[in-house]
Amino acid sequence: MVIETAVDPGLEHGTYQDMLDRIDGYDDAAVHVRTIDGYIDDRSLVSSAGNPISFVDLTYAEDPDSSIVITAGRHSDEHGGPEAAVELVGRILASPGMQEYLRHGEITIVPAVHVDEYARPAKDRTYKLDLFGAYAVPIPPLSLRGCDGCRNTGHDSYREKGVLPDYEGKFSTFDQRFVLDDEAEHGYVRLDDEMISKEAYAVSRLLEEKKASRDEILFTADLHETDRKNFNFCTIYFDEENADVVRTINERVKKRFHWTHDDVLKDDAGTFSGFAHALGIDAYTTEGAPFKFHRRHSMAERVEQQLIALDELFENYVLKE
Repeated sequence: MVIETAVDPGLEHGTYQDMLDRIDGYDDAAVHVRTIDGYIDDRSLVSSAGNPISFVDLTYAEDPDSSIVITAGRHSDEHGGPEAAVELVGRILASPGMQEYLRHGEITIVPAVHVDEYARPAKDRTYKLDLFGAYAVPIPPLSLRGCDGCRNTGHDSYREKGVLPDYEGKFSTFDQRFVLDDEAEHGYVRLDDEMISKEAYAVSRLLEEKKASRDEILFTADLHETDRKNFNFCTIYFDEENADVVRTINERVKKRFHWTHDDVLKDDAGTFSGFAHALGIDAYTTEGAPFKFHRRHSMAERVEQQLIALDELFENYVLKE
């Protein structure tokens, strides 16, 4: 074990400001809290509402030789990932093995990508659209029109088409995947090109900046949850060479929580992990499970799932470096 994975059973999920206050509370020279727009010096790299997207760099080195990039809070109702990202800071600082790595390397943590939604109390958030089964009907649901490229409501998305977004268009998930056409069989044509929300674009730019300025990105981890009663933890990965690492993650989570889904090898570039893989970086998406059958996991249990996965990744990429 590289980091402590046990979690206080009383852990509760707070707001984005609560997360930042906890990170700001660390009095350690390794902790550097920054914003994406300030770090890259590009004032467009903020949220849809114009709010800065904060992240923390953990390092003692003036010029780190490598980085690990961890993101969470990409969907507004996946609370275990952001809490795990915040919990991770203290656990890294308390780990002798990770302390040694921070003397020359760096860990970048984005605790919440969609900061506008996470700024609200959880009960006031507009939750993401669940697309499960949405395309099984001839005409896609009109509710798609209210969601961005990350399936959150209330956020702008921009079509890439191989060029940088200009932030002038406003496209929903419906617009991402369909265009209305009276002459088509169902009245619409399914599109192949990708969309990216403004927040997701900013975080992708951050990853590009880290890759350009470091000798190596050891791996990226994007922390998610699938809030469905028939779903259990799994890891999505993008390179067959990483199968053994993912299998070990699955075994450890299963040992603690008794059941997991099979892990998934994907080739979809339209995700943050897919984007990282396209840059030549080992990339993982952890899909936590808020439910165990019909019982809801506590926040502590949901966070522990993520920390176990991250601990195994640190074991493979830091201690074996």
